[in-house]
Amino acid sequence: MATPGVKVLLSFISVMLFTITSGPTEASGVNIGIVFDGPSEINGKVLGAYKKEITDLTEGEFTVRFPEDRIVTSDWTSTGVAAAIEKQLADPGVDILITLGIIGSTEIAGRTAFPKPVIAPWVIDPALLGLSPAEGGGSGVGNFYYLAKPKTLGKDIKRFREVIGFNKLAILYMPLLPELVPGLESSVRKTSAENDVVIDLVPARKTVGETLAAIPPDAEAVYVTPILDYSDSQIAELYDGLIEKGLPAFSMMGRSEVESGALIGLTPEHNFTREARRVALVVQSILLGDQAGGFPVEFSEEEILTINMATARAIKFSPSWSVLTEATLINEEPAEKGRTITLEQAVNESVEVNLDLLAAGQFVAAGAQDIRLAMAELLPQSDIFLDNTYIDKDRAEASLGTQPQRDLSAGGNVSQLIYSERAWSNLTVQRRIQESREFTRDEVRLDIIAATAIGYLNVLRAKTIESIQKDNLKLSKSNLDLATVRRDIGVASPAEVFRWESQISSDRIEVVNAEADRKNTEILVNRLLHRPQGEEFATVETGLEDPSLLVSDPRLERFVSNPGSFKVFMDFMVSLGLKQSPAIATIDSQIAAQDRILTSSKRAFWSPTIFAFGELRQFLYEGGAGSSINIPDNFPLDLAKSDDTEWVVQLQASFPLFRGGAKLAEYKKARSELSQLRYERDSTAEKVEEQIRTALNDSGASYPSIGFALDAADAAHKNLELVTDSYSRGVVSIIDLLDAQNAALSADLNAANSVYNFLIDLMNLQRASGKFDFFTSSEERDEFFRMLDAFYNETSETTKSNSAGTNDPVTK
Repeated sequence: MATPGVKVLLSFISVMLFTITSGPTEASGVNIGIVFDGPSEINGKVLGAYKKEITDLTEGEFTVRFPEDRIVTSDWTSTGVAAAIEKQLADPGVDILITLGIIGSTEIAGRTAFPKPVIAPWVIDPALLGLSPAEGGGSGVGNFYYLAKPKTLGKDIKRFREVIGFNKLAILYMPLLPELVPGLESSVRKTSAENDVVIDLVPARKTVGETLAAIPPDAEAVYVTPILDYSDSQIAELYDGLIEKGLPAFSMMGRSEVESGALIGLTPEHNFTREARRVALVVQSILLGDQAGGFPVEFSEEEILTINMATARAIKFSPSWSVLTEATLINEEPAEKGRTITLEQAVNESVEVNLDLLAAGQFVAAGAQDIRLAMAELLPQSDIFLDNTYIDKDRAEASLGTQPQRDLSAGGNVSQLIYSERAWSNLTVQRRIQESREFTRDEVRLDIIAATAIGYLNVLRAKTIESIQKDNLKLSKSNLDLATVRRDIGVASPAEVFRWESQISSDRIEVVNAEADRKNTEILVNRLLHRPQGEEFATVETGLEDPSLLVSDPRLERFVSNPGSFKVFMDFMVSLGLKQSPAIATIDSQIAAQDRILTSSKRAFWSPTIFAFGELRQFLYEGGAGSSINIPDNFPLDLAKSDDTEWVVQLQASFPLFRGGAKLAEYKKARSELSQLRYERDSTAEKVEEQIRTALNDSGASYPSIGFALDAADAAHKNLELVTDSYSRGVVSIIDLLDAQNAALSADLNAANSVYNFLIDLMNLQRASGKFDFFTSSEERDEFFRMLDAFYNETSETTKSNSAGTNDPVTK
């Protein structure tokens, strides 16, 4: 085995041999020539990636330059590109040539001899060009290296059809492609037969409009190959046109064009870094004296299914559940996802539109009429009437004219309850009961506010958890790729691949469950806001710095910074909560009403009811028998005749002397019910205090947990990075990586939950104390801190006084 010194010597000799046989020395530097097929907006991105990777890798060993006059942009023609390549090959100022284009890479691939190292990274399909790796995996051709990327057309179409389901496909391509790859059409026919799909080849035209018009009208989907002579704006225009036609499009370029409007792509974001990094390794090997044709040409690209959900919505396509959980989704949230609503807006809206609260408001409105009904009993009552009476004839005749057979009269009456203990008591009781109804409505209002705030926070939590689960699924897919590489190079068994496939299936279940949880929380919020329950809405992230929350006020810090201050703060919140609790106020009003009922039941033993009544009647007509009487002149009695108007006035005082013991029973019942309410009031006060203290303790625990959880998540991710790197190098087992990934997932979920747990604890505290920060003005907040400060100072003085009294010898 060679010693380290021998290795250095051999390396030095290799460099010297390359210097002697291939040209430049380190002093003179190495010039790399570039040939682009033609003007394109991606040229700058590609060149930037290649310059960076090659320069970074060779820095310190070689001086590598990219002279501006050796960077040639051709004219998108085979002839022009071939001429540019020929010029670069003949130029002694170019030491290594890289063809950054499909035309250039294809033209170079047809040659058999090269005067200098040439690298062709963009070979479309090596098999169609007659290229096959030599023994050892290299090109087998001296001074020639190419990247052999896996054939994608058949695989892409198969995957495209699995997602979409079509029978007629149009493939858009650069017109030069058949010329560059003569076997392209036969390859397409083979792919068509293998996938049972009718394929039309559609060459791209000079304008996007002409290209769109050339697509067959019966095409059901479009596969877009790289059209490199189109600008970024033209590519975007192309996909806009396909969307307008309602055609799903698959981009061979992958994510970059999916972001421009294509529906689907399999290649991840093409930033050319991996490709440039491989070429940089080849350049370094060439400079160290290795032959370009000996470096392995196989270059596998990561496959990530990417879907543009904005495009899917535009063409009315809904991916299956399995596709949604597998794919990376772009524009998952609609740009205009219904309305955007903040936490504060949701809470304010709930008190205006919530049906339960509106029903409680109508309950209060109906109760107000009970007061008016009770008042009406104490006010004058008046009736008017019209009487038409008809009696039998013999009765009328026997009445001696006092009751005619027929009469018609009209009149009115008025009555006034002058005094009634029962009526006056009822008025007072109804007023107190109405107060209790209003406090009950206030309690419903607090419940709705709390439910809306907590529901909104749960939506934010569910969205965060859904995002974490999706990221975890992506991580499992990445680890599956690592396991596949480990299996391919022989350092891992197929079992590892199957284990990661199993893990991915489990992670997909978690993603689906997380999405369902998020939708369920959104349904709850929509119900509370009286919105269509399937309506989508956008949320705005909230946190501890939200100015609408008291916790964001720096003045609070000194009252909760240590256990002693926190205890005083808890006592203050209890005292404040007991004062403003609508539950306690409700029972206080009921106690006042019941106390009045008890007083009335006592007065019932001696209190009379005084009533006044008056009536006026006018007889309009009398007829028939008995309507008149003829009295003889010699009749011995003088009978007076009444006129047609009669009236009566009555004043009555009544006293219920005996009711079978009902008075005593009513008194005892009222007394027991009053005692019951007082016990309930004390019990409610204890429950309110318990809720406030419990919520404060929960908040006191969940607040510092935020920092702990974030620290744990940071440490778990650092550990995951180390273990992932070790796994990729074969140092640790799959069990170690799974454990690290699960620990990171658990830490992320805890970190997300910690923030929302605290905010929910805060909402529960405000519900228990009877007031929410959302409805507190700046003046009220200042008054809160003034009261808190006074309570704190008073408590401190009391503590000092008690301490002094304990130390007093006389007291002892």
